[in-house]
Amino acid sequence: MNIGQVNELSALKFVDAFGSVYKNSPNIAHETHKRRPFRNKNELFEAFVRTVDKHSPARKLELIRKYDGLAGELTETKTLLPASTVTKKETGLNALNKDQRAALRELNDAYTAKFLFPLIICTNEFKKGQLLSVIKRRIEQDEPREIRETIEQIHRIAWHRINDMIKD
Repeated sequence: MNIGQVNELSALKFVDAFGSVYKNSPNIAHETHKRRPFRNKNELFEAFVRTVDKHSPARKLELIRKYDGLAGELTETKTLLPASTVTKKETGLNALNKDQRAALRELNDAYTAKFLFPLIICTNEFKKGQLLSVIKRRIEQDEPREIRETIEQIHRIAWHRINDMIKD
């Protein structure tokens, strides 16, 4: 799909196409549709960002809690969506040894216990060797800062989804 086709979509078709850009959040796509027309995919992405960023703190926490977080990335089951499987392969998460997987799970559990929401990282922007230090740094943050960083990671995930969907 190109940006011209995106701009021609009805609200219903726009939500069908982009309702999963932010996990289980067709309402975000619906709100973003009202910001048309978009000149390019960067402008489309920025419209999504503005939609989310204007939400109240409570709505942002609701959005964060819709994501599986890193725990979902660490799963060894074969039930992931194809895009998640590709991401795991590209970042090396599918090649973690037992000790690395245990260390990441331990950090993930500590994070979740502290913040009471899932650890969300746009893993395709990091290599597995970076994840431990990134998580350790994020655990040390206060909650307001961590919520902002988590929303930014969700935006990065959305960018990759939009980038895969829209051809220049």
